[in-house]
Amino acid sequence: MTHPLSVNLSRDALQRGDGELIVAIQATAPQRHANTVTRMPFNIAIALDVSSSMKGVKLHHAKVAAQRIVSRLEPQDHCAVVTFASDSTVLMPSTAMTESARELLIAELEKTIADGNTALYAGWRDAVACVEQADHDGLAIQRVFLLTDGEANVGVNNPGLVARAVTAAQQRGISTSTFGLGDDYNERLLGIMASAGEGNTYFIEDADDIDAFFGQELDHLSTTTLRNAELTVNVPADAQCTVVGDRNHTRNANTLTIPMGAMMSGESRQVLLHLVATESLALGTYHIDAALSAIDANALQFDATVSVPLLVSAQADVIAEELERSAALLDKAAVVAQALAYHKKGDYAGAVALITARIHSHPMYARFGVYEEELERFKQRIDGASMKRMRMHSNDMVNSSPATLDKYRMMLELLHKKNGRPEDIALIEEQIRTLEAKFAAE
Repeated sequence: MTHPLSVNLSRDALQRGDGELIVAIQATAPQRHANTVTRMPFNIAIALDVSSSMKGVKLHHAKVAAQRIVSRLEPQDHCAVVTFASDSTVLMPSTAMTESARELLIAELEKTIADGNTALYAGWRDAVACVEQADHDGLAIQRVFLLTDGEANVGVNNPGLVARAVTAAQQRGISTSTFGLGDDYNERLLGIMASAGEGNTYFIEDADDIDAFFGQELDHLSTTTLRNAELTVNVPADAQCTVVGDRNHTRNANTLTIPMGAMMSGESRQVLLHLVATESLALGTYHIDAALSAIDANALQFDATVSVPLLVSAQADVIAEELERSAALLDKAAVVAQALAYHKKGDYAGAVALITARIHSHPMYARFGVYEEELERFKQRIDGASMKRMRMHSNDMVNSSPATLDKYRMMLELLHKKNGRPEDIALIEEQIRTLEAKFAAE
């Protein structure tokens, strides 16, 4: 059986002074037994945009997708549906999905009409409240599905404030996945919410694809063997440590805590840390300690620990260059997400300057040439659909799992079926190759 935790270093030592290396911590969820016929119960809420822009075919397909999700749930599952336009409405509070409850909820969804503005935060907030009010003995996988096609133009829409609220919900065991429909939604806000909520983010170009994306999200949850997973890492106090890719984490002195959310059967997730020596770090042997805690499929506490020695010496050699290349790709993804904010405002020069500055400030990463390949792309106008895909790709590189590959393979299949643009297909194929390389290296 694969050990739940492993730690690898990119160099044989941390060179005293200004030396640096990458620490790779890999967490692996236990396999779901082949003879297991039950799964963890779900406690989910669907927050559905019913503003004016959703009228017609968009709302029709959104209803169908939500109804299909409801029809797949079982009596041990709880589901709530919240609609939001100029304000938020709880269509049905969290309810055990008995046959009669499913039929009632499906009928209520059918009555929904679109009108008004987009109180996105209120819809998400009320969906979280519904999940928290469910009576499931604390044993369920808890997630909010948020679907919107527009900007949050009513109520709270500051990304920082929203991210803090989503992070707080995640810390209470409620993750968030976001589904952006069409060209007009705020991909930055939805990406931030999914990252903070340890969920997934999706760009759905055509309304008739909503069902496929919703279905895949539920399929992934069905194979979960760990929930509320959390990784804690202790590093030497006199070493500077940052989480590569700026993924969601908290810090207390020399201890880092990284939420991992729900993990599927056999799934491995890797967290990379960038460690830099300081003049006060004395020569000698230190330790890096990592611990994974979660709730398993039997509602029992799951814990695993590992400790590896870290040598601080006068010189060091690279022993795992692929880890430093992976760190460079993750850092590039985080920088691209920031550059897109400039680009969306038409400040192409600002986007290019941001990436160029990174080349000079991060020599370990820059030697792999990952930033240069983005410069030409950012010197020209990027269409809305490609921009949304790029931001989703950036989010998925920083906060991804092997299941993310399934999403991109499905997207590629949909694009081929619809005779999508060659440049869009190429972008998805590039992301698939990148993720395949990333997970093969792990």
